[in-house]
Amino acid sequence: MIRWRTGALLTPIMIFVTGILFYVFIIFREGGVISPMIIALGSTPLYLAVIFGGAQNILSKSVKYAFFDSTKEMSYIPLDEDLKTKGKAAADVIGGRLGKSTGAGIQWGMLQVGYMFSPNVTLISLATYFFIIFSVVLIIWFISAYSLDKEFYKKIEENKACEAEAVVEPVTG
Repeated sequence: MIRWRTGALLTPIMIFVTGILFYVFIIFREGGVISPMIIALGSTPLYLAVIFGGAQNILSKSVKYAFFDSTKEMSYIPLDEDLKTKGKAAADVIGGRLGKSTGAGIQWGMLQVGYMFSPNVTLISLATYFFIIFSVVLIIWFISAYSLDKEFYKKIEENKACEAEAVVEPVTG
């Protein structure tokens, strides 16, 4: 049996590892330090970026459904009924849509700013900046998972203490 934190961190760890490999091959596609290694393998940086990008899409969905969604649902267990309902609704409705729209907004905004300085800007030319944003978002994800882990176990302990107080010893006499 794995701890809650382990299950919650498997998804961002996997996304971080495959994302780093994807961005390395995109950023250094024109040569650089990794070119001799890639040439020795008989491949190209673009091919490897496509492989790792595809692997990230497949693995991130698999790990998300297998681990992250389970730990997300587990985090509601120690809450009272009102918080369970409202918290789950907020996380499911707002969380998913907000994340996707924010990502799209960042891409659009960076392209617009890029066009002000160069009409030839592309998503590929902005890859280094996207990698920085990607890294910051994942660091925030790690910190949030650690923080939620502490809160989760603290709430479980509080619930155990309340249950222990609620147990009434039978009166003998």
